[in-house]
Amino acid sequence: MKSRQDFFEILFKFWWVVLIIIGAVYFLTDIPIIKYILYVIGIFIALSIFLPFIIQFFAPAFVLTESLVEHFRQSKSMPFGKRYIFIPMSILSAISFSTAQMILSTWIFILAFITWAGLIGFFWTFFLSFFFGLAPLTILTAPFILWIKEGFAAFFGMGIFYLMTILWFFFLSLAYSDDYLTSEDYIGYSPHMFLLGALSFQVIALPFYHFNLYNIANYISDLGGFIFLILALIAAIKWRSIKRKLPIEDKENIYRPSFWIYILGFLFTNILYVIFQNFDAPTAVIFWLNGFFLFALIGRFFGIFRRNKKVETLIPLSLESYNDHVSDFKNLYNNGEYAEALSIIDQIIDSRYVNRNHYYYRAILYNKMKNNSKCLLDLKKAASLGHGKSSSILQKRGISF
Repeated sequence: MKSRQDFFEILFKFWWVVLIIIGAVYFLTDIPIIKYILYVIGIFIALSIFLPFIIQFFAPAFVLTESLVEHFRQSKSMPFGKRYIFIPMSILSAISFSTAQMILSTWIFILAFITWAGLIGFFWTFFLSFFFGLAPLTILTAPFILWIKEGFAAFFGMGIFYLMTILWFFFLSLAYSDDYLTSEDYIGYSPHMFLLGALSFQVIALPFYHFNLYNIANYISDLGGFIFLILALIAAIKWRSIKRKLPIEDKENIYRPSFWIYILGFLFTNILYVIFQNFDAPTAVIFWLNGFFLFALIGRFFGIFRRNKKVETLIPLSLESYNDHVSDFKNLYNNGEYAEALSIIDQIIDSRYVNRNHYYYRAILYNKMKNNSKCLLDLKKAASLGHGKSSSILQKRGISF
């Protein structure tokens, strides 16, 4: 890390020397390999500057995908449909969501790059964007350059893609943020996950429409979209039946999308509808998604007045405090301080971050403390929430859960 900081300090201190050397090499030589080497160096420097931001940008979706993969590994004792259909399709949905984000981000950068290249040339656009890390400035100013060169209509057209990318970014931050955690108890049955998958496949189809690959685009848009819509409907029915059986305290811990997700979804699907119509592409999936966001908005609006006051039974534990509690629990357990460890795990289970693993850990702790009755209760609770190891232990003992 220090060597990297030293490198950038030298680079910015002697930027004018770098500019002269690279300009001289590029314009005074006609050897293609030299120019290609310069392009590779520029990409390397740009990645060094922006890679931390890129990783942070895509991190929430990657973490969710990793959680779903881990959930699949622990699902051996789960029903066939959940193990082999719902959880794998949830993983595919998370991957498609990241892919759509990558497509939109790359698309606006290419549009911005082409706009500036038309003004100052390919080399200087590449040089300033990559070597000097001015890619964000290139992206922000490109629509206004296009406005000056080609008029408001061109500016508006590029602005639509910028708006789509911004909306998608907010989808990501709202859907996967720590404030709106999807309860691990219900991962694999989440209708919200499948709706985002259906929406993602519409975005993935856009480049294929743009390059006139209509057959491929139609398969991606229609087949992918309808499959995820059907799964969302089945998941919604399943979720409803699960939630009816839960106590009020557990219901409050289930993922509840932000009101803003429905607003953004409604706006985004309207924009997609207009773009698909321009391509003469089928819009059935977008129509259903748009209708869902509209009715969800109406339902949430009236639900504000009907919803009961939230039950304040959960410990208001912050994410940082939760991580500290987990670390403290592990240390106390490893040191054999079981009573203190039990106090910590009780607080975690009474917080909004509780999941099936915590009941399993407490069951192990009760086993160490020779409290077999409470150990069995926690094993049954963990197994009922889909914890594979707890299910295996109970099955070996012939105990139903």
